[in-house]
Amino acid sequence: MLTISTLQRWDDAALATAAARVDGSVDEVEGICAELARLVAGARGPRWEGEAAAAAQDVGEQALTMARAISGSRDMQAEALRRCARALAAARDVVATGRQVAAQHHLAMLDNGRVPDPPPYLISSDAAPEVKIAAYDSFNSTLDAAARARALVQEGLAAAEEADRDCARALSEADRIGQALVGLGSRLGGFLGALDWPLGGLAQRAALLDAVQERDLPPPDASPERNRAWGETLAPAAREELHRTRPHEIGSLDGLPAAVRNIANREHVRRVIARLEAEIAEYQRNPPDLRTSPMPIGAAMGELAVYKRVQQQLDAGPDRFLLLVGTQDTGRAVIALGNPDYAAYVGVAVPGLNQDVAGDLQRTVRNAVRLKAEASAIGAANNQASSVSTVAWLGYETPIPRSVALEHRADAGAGPLTAFTDGLRVSRAAAGGEQQTITAVGHSYGSLVVAKSAEGDRMSMQSPSWAAPASGSVRCPTHCGDGST
Repeated sequence: MLTISTLQRWDDAALATAAARVDGSVDEVEGICAELARLVAGARGPRWEGEAAAAAQDVGEQALTMARAISGSRDMQAEALRRCARALAAARDVVATGRQVAAQHHLAMLDNGRVPDPPPYLISSDAAPEVKIAAYDSFNSTLDAAARARALVQEGLAAAEEADRDCARALSEADRIGQALVGLGSRLGGFLGALDWPLGGLAQRAALLDAVQERDLPPPDASPERNRAWGETLAPAAREELHRTRPHEIGSLDGLPAAVRNIANREHVRRVIARLEAEIAEYQRNPPDLRTSPMPIGAAMGELAVYKRVQQQLDAGPDRFLLLVGTQDTGRAVIALGNPDYAAYVGVAVPGLNQDVAGDLQRTVRNAVRLKAEASAIGAANNQASSVSTVAWLGYETPIPRSVALEHRADAGAGPLTAFTDGLRVSRAAAGGEQQTITAVGHSYGSLVVAKSAEGDRMSMQSPSWAAPASGSVRCPTHCGDGST
């Protein structure tokens, strides 16, 4: 359920700004539609006839139809963002009114909007009747105020949740339309290439139609191959905008180059640390009345500890690449020592029991440092100068002691580990290198995560080795080629 503190952090002004940016793209596409309509109409004239002309006209009409659909889908997105911004502002006003009612009657309000009933007054049995009546009336008035404040706040929170759901549905529908229209620029280019009269500025603007689509990130469950293909088609302006506005999402996409993810994730870490430090400093300067303005300061300090630990490990050595960061559960952090896109050998260290980012990332990174040093020494002893990269992979929720005998967290971690290693393979191939050898090294419970990731031929590698002492014998996927266990 939505809470007061979460609603306060939602930025309806940012939604309105995003809607204005989308409106700008709608104006661009509508301008293209008008120019394209003129060209399609001209192509029907007597200057060009025959099968080729008919085919070109057909492609042009399809491109015009699709361009208009893009304009409609973007207009739908802009209106959804504006509607959500208005609804959130109205919901915030209702919640503020409810909190004001509670404060006027000295009532505590919890973050979920609940207002505990006040304790009953204790009146001496020998008090005067008018004193008892006044106390009774005052208590009933306070009860009424508590009910009114509770109703207002819960009404506002429910309205905000509904606005969020409506906006998500509208954006999802617009994205569905947009995904069906990817590639319009190439269709338009085919139509323009068939014409032999001056095209004005339309030829140079044809790619804009695809660039508008490119601003939509792939879905969270997209394959590394899809993520990589999406990244390769990004226009420079769209890439810069996404790095500026959505660095965390860019940095989380398996399959993108390690350097790209590293830049995006480091920028995200910098922004989050600055924001959290400012929020905590403001809280310390002006502590609120916790009865009426609860602030999850503990949650903010916990989140800050995660991001500061990540920053500390990035600063602890050269050539470190941040490939994932997050605060869900006990935190997420994936740090590579050396660029894995250009390494012939990659080792992935997966930690086990009771590990979290704030308290244990340093240990996991230290293990990766040792693994890299030992692998490099072995290569030098065998006259092999191939490059090595090792990865500290704390990309799943590790178990606590009482749940270590269960496999549900290994099941949950296997998928992300598979996606990560598949992403390494995709990014390596895109960099033009030969297929690399990836070795996953699981410690304690981490070996079970590695084993489950290896099951069912889910990992696609050349010659992986599975260091999985806790998992028994795990057979290498058949496509590894050597059939080892």
